[in-house]
Amino acid sequence: MASLITMPKLSDTMEEGGIGAWLKKEGEHFDEGDPLVAIETDKATVEYASPYEGTLLKILIPEGKAAKLKDPIAVYGKQGEAFDLQQLLKGSVSAPQAGPAKAATVANPKTSLATPPVPVDNAASKRIKASPLAKKMAKEQGVNLTLLSGTGTNGRIIARDLATAPSAQNLAPAIARPNQAGDQKIPLSMMRKTIAKRLHAAKNDAPHFYLTVSANMEKILTWRRI
Repeated sequence: MASLITMPKLSDTMEEGGIGAWLKKEGEHFDEGDPLVAIETDKATVEYASPYEGTLLKILIPEGKAAKLKDPIAVYGKQGEAFDLQQLLKGSVSAPQAGPAKAATVANPKTSLATPPVPVDNAASKRIKASPLAKKMAKEQGVNLTLLSGTGTNGRIIARDLATAPSAQNLAPAIARPNQAGDQKIPLSMMRKTIAKRLHAAKNDAPHFYLTVSANMEKILTWRRI
């Protein structure tokens, strides 16, 4: 009977895994203990040894893609066995809810002609946190405050954030041409994603304090001459 292979937990801090490479092809038989797939965790790339014996019937998550823990990544069973993927996904407790819907869309292309959802302008509905002086400077310089990240309390935009902000005239060409010729989008590895999460948590969750020192350099220089 065909069954699902789910994303295993290969480290204590692992929340999702990336498929580095499938070591078996669809239709290829594997024994228990054979390396089945190379999984990229938040710390390293590990070869996952299969706890099952059977034939790899279908790969659900291709190389270069990621899946959360216990999400189905492949189907295995007997050689040439027929199976109902939708039924397997419905019977899987850990299967993502979008799985059956996506399969139904592929089987019936007419469902993709449904009316698309109306986009919501999050920037317009989000209240901008900025000081009165920052708002005044932004209006004079023609700067869109929704494109800035504030360095004040609770992310508030303050005057110093406007000092290095590009004007609307300088920013317009970059917005009009977001994808330049030769640009390449490289997805983050699982390790880089974890590093980004840790840095973000260190900034937001850990308390910070800053020290400043003022010095009268004129008196210091006079003292040195003496």
